[in-house]
Amino acid sequence: MYQSFAKKFSQTGEVTEINFPVVGVRGLPDAFFKEYVYFENGERGVILNLKKELAEVLLLGATGVKMGEKVAKSGEPLKIPVSISALGKIITPFGSEILGPYSKDPKVEFRSVDTAPPGLETRRPIRSPLICGIPAVDTLFPLGKGQRELVVGNRKTGKTTFLTSLLKGVAGDKTVVIYNLIASQKKEAFEIYEYAVSSHLSKFLIIASFAGESSAMVYFSPFCAMTYAEYFRDAGYDVVLVLDDMTTHAKYCREISLLARGLPGRDSYPPDIFYTHARILERAGNFSAGKKGQVSITCLPVAQTKENDFTDYIVSNLIGITDGHLLFDEDEFSKGRRPAINYSLSVTRVGRQVQNALLGDVGRRALSFLTSEYAKSQTLSYFGSELTDYVRDNLDKGEKLEDFFNQSGTVLIPCEVQVVMCAMILNGYFKGETLIKMQFFKEVFVKNYLGDGRTSKMVNNIASVKDFEHLTNALLDNKLDLLESCKKAKT
Repeated sequence: MYQSFAKKFSQTGEVTEINFPVVGVRGLPDAFFKEYVYFENGERGVILNLKKELAEVLLLGATGVKMGEKVAKSGEPLKIPVSISALGKIITPFGSEILGPYSKDPKVEFRSVDTAPPGLETRRPIRSPLICGIPAVDTLFPLGKGQRELVVGNRKTGKTTFLTSLLKGVAGDKTVVIYNLIASQKKEAFEIYEYAVSSHLSKFLIIASFAGESSAMVYFSPFCAMTYAEYFRDAGYDVVLVLDDMTTHAKYCREISLLARGLPGRDSYPPDIFYTHARILERAGNFSAGKKGQVSITCLPVAQTKENDFTDYIVSNLIGITDGHLLFDEDEFSKGRRPAINYSLSVTRVGRQVQNALLGDVGRRALSFLTSEYAKSQTLSYFGSELTDYVRDNLDKGEKLEDFFNQSGTVLIPCEVQVVMCAMILNGYFKGETLIKMQFFKEVFVKNYLGDGRTSKMVNNIASVKDFEHLTNALLDNKLDLLESCKKAKT
């Protein structure tokens, strides 16, 4: 490849500086930013910075180069092969297969990994909900198709478990789920793959870069994942993309910048780190697809915190870029909440506009009760026998509501069941019941809704009313049947 491009452009450069994996090349006056280049020894690279007489090149492989090595420009940006045959596999950011069923697709397309975000003329308002079957999301912090929601928290707080459950809930014939692992362990990639296969997800893709691989592989990992997301979007699919995690990506950006002797900014990160992450995440959204209607890329970047420090530079950057965030709290995790979302500090800026009026009303009431009345009542709980009936009722409803939003297993709850059961708890229908019984009631109610036509018809009719007042009346009219559906499985 070096010989053909050297002959094509009649222009070759020479390596004059080496600071692996970044090298300085002189003699390429027509080179451009992010251009793909070839070295005489077969190594490849991408131009990351251009100075007056020097091009700084990031090496893509681990071979390395020597001083004086010849370099040829390609005239093209870095591109990767994308095709429908990648579904159901683990692949590297540059398209090599790691694990998955054999398949061959002759329609392979090469796409640039770093493209400008789509303009306003192709974007459409986010109007469709992304239903995942997790009550804490669907009811309290809803997501819309095309939204960018940051998932942030300390290590070991259940973020990966939550994300894999969410992907299971949203996967379908018209939805592709992509999980991008950035500098992860191979074990983690294989565990997510096994979960996807065992959950019978037909349209999933894992794009993994591993710790110990070249810095370029990790740096371009989220760029390549977004490129794949755009490929499936253009094929008419809605895409849900997880970028796990962007704080690790930022560290590799910092390493590359410092090796290239770039100007260090806050915490030694490059000054353009906000731009780099924004350029990736802004490629997500809801878009017009002509006669196909609308298609979307929903992006869920992940960020790691230390001791829930929201003021961390990268975390605060990502909060500024995205449309909301879910904070996974170590304290809530230790108390047994699953997912361990901090209700007071989590936000969805777009999701509320995609909820129907009833679900939005129920969600607002439940969230307000948990963060206000229940929280205040908890501060009085140490009074014990001296508590008023009002405080006792709040504590009872709050415990049951928190338990309802707990979802430690992989059972997904239909939206209609979420609305009805949440409203039943708020109206005190389960007063005096234990939390163990509440878990049983929830499981039985879901089974009856999915397996019994009479129950599903009743629940759907109740959930179709327009507001909470009408919902309360509908619950009262069907109280005995609803309680029976919660307590007794129907064959």
